[in-house]
Amino acid sequence: MFAAVGVVLGGQFYRLTAALPMPAYFLALAGIALATGAAVAAATRRLSPHLPV
Repeated sequence: MFAAVGVVLGGQFYRLTAALPMPAYFLALAGIALATGAAVAAATRRLSPHLPV
């Protein structure tokens, strides 16, 4: 199921290349990755009791 979601999201992200120039496209992908990493880092305290040791 995760593979199917990844294929769909990848296809949607690829469609952005028609509307954005390549540097802006890759900058947007990097921004999404950094925002996701920041959200995980911010939630570390809340997540740590639920993680296996």
